[in-house]
Amino acid sequence: MFRRYIRFTGKPTTDDVLLSLLGALLLCLLAPHRILASTEVPVTLQSLLVVLIPALTGMRTGVFAVLLYLLAGILGVPVFAEFQSGFVRFLGPTGGFLMSFAISAWIAGMLSEQLRVHQRLKLLGVLSLSHAVVLIMGLFWYWGMIPEDEPWLRLKNEFIPNTIVKIGLSFIALQVIGRLLAGKEEFYGGN
Repeated sequence: MFRRYIRFTGKPTTDDVLLSLLGALLLCLLAPHRILASTEVPVTLQSLLVVLIPALTGMRTGVFAVLLYLLAGILGVPVFAEFQSGFVRFLGPTGGFLMSFAISAWIAGMLSEQLRVHQRLKLLGVLSLSHAVVLIMGLFWYWGMIPEDEPWLRLKNEFIPNTIVKIGLSFIALQVIGRLLAGKEEFYGGN
């Protein structure tokens, strides 16, 4: 969606690599921090960034950034939720969320590449779908490992509201970035 506006060197391949590295760095620095302390499953910026970065930079660079982030965590860098790391995180209750990240990044990047800056409703749909993939895959895995008496109550009271907030924050961030990168005329519906 915004990849065509982002240039560092003027060489597309070099710029893609730089964007992927920058995206992975942002994920590694910001994703581990818990933003809500009142939940059993950590609510962090992971899924927000996993969707936001590919929506901003495109499928190739975004997915590569997410894969670099996951690789860093697997190799022992404490970049997963609450500064955890290791392949064992993929086997625990939150492993489904981690496994969903590459798929969600692919969806966000692929679909957002086809959008223009002023197609806000379609962008909201892309963000919603991408976040829904994280939520659905993550919860199926989580509930498979930790059965709950009333999972739908927790879904309604905890997971869905948190996901809606992340969708909203992603949308707002992309609108601000879009206005800065695309310029006034294109942002408001021009060419």
